[in-house]
Amino acid sequence: MSETMIEARNLYAGYGKRRVLSNINLALCSGDFVGLIGPNGSGKTTLIRALTGILTPASGNVFWRGRPLAATPTARFSRSVAVVSQTPELHLDMPVEEVVLLGRIPYFKRFQWWPRRRDREAVEKALGATGAEKLRRQNFQRLSGGEQQRVLLSLALAQEPRLLFLDEPTLHLDLNYQIGIFDLLLKLNRDSGLTVMTVLHDINLAAAYCRRLVFIREGQLWKEGTPDVLVTESNIRRLFRSRLTVVRHPVSGQPVVCPSAAVREADNI
Repeated sequence: MSETMIEARNLYAGYGKRRVLSNINLALCSGDFVGLIGPNGSGKTTLIRALTGILTPASGNVFWRGRPLAATPTARFSRSVAVVSQTPELHLDMPVEEVVLLGRIPYFKRFQWWPRRRDREAVEKALGATGAEKLRRQNFQRLSGGEQQRVLLSLALAQEPRLLFLDEPTLHLDLNYQIGIFDLLLKLNRDSGLTVMTVLHDINLAAAYCRRLVFIREGQLWKEGTPDVLVTESNIRRLFRSRLTVVRHPVSGQPVVCPSAAVREADNI
C-alpha cells in the first residue's frame, strides 16, 4: 500500500488579499507520477508553493507524511523534497559544479564548510543523470536558458529527494532534451521510487509520461484521473476554452491533442 507523502486539505492560498486557490484537496502518494495541467493563471505555481511551504496558506492545511507541514523540521523536509522552478532567473555567478553542490546544503552539519566525499559523489551522479557533465566548469550566468534548466534539475537531484516538484521543467528545452528529461524522470520514478509532480502545458507530453493527471482551473481542482480517462475532447476544450481535437496515437494508443484545424486539413489530403 502506497504511503501518502504530502496532502492538502481544504487549502486556500493567495497573495495578500488576492485569493488564487480555493478548497484544494489533493494527496500525493509514494511512487506517483502526476501531471498538473491548467491554463495560465489557474494557480498551478501557487499550488506548488503552498505544498512546499514557500507560501503560507490563508486557511486549510498541508500535511507531510501525516504531520502538519508547519510542524515538520525544515531540515528534514528539505532533504526529502526538491523543487525545480519555472524560470531559472538566478544570479549565481559561479561554476555549474558549485551550483549543483547547493543541493547538498540540507545535509551539511553545523560548522561544516567543505563538502564531504558523499556530497561530491551525489553531485557527480546528478550531473551525469542530466547530461550536464560538460558544463561543470562553465559559469552558470553564461549558460543558455535550456542549459540553466538542466543544471537546476541536477541541483534538485543532488538533493536526493523522495518527492520532486517541477514547474514547467521543459520550458527552455528543445524536443530532444524534453524527451531526455522525462525519460530520466520516468526511470527515477520506476527504479528508485521517486515521486514526481510536474506542471506542464504540453498535454501530449503529460499523457505520454504521467500516470495521473490533475486538471486545475480558476484556482480549483476540476478533475483528476488517468490520461486515458481525462484527456478527452470535451474536457480539453472546457479546460482551455479552445477548439482542440483529441485523437489516438497510431502506435501507443495514447490520446493526442491537436488543433482542430490541423485535423480538418489532414482529412482533406
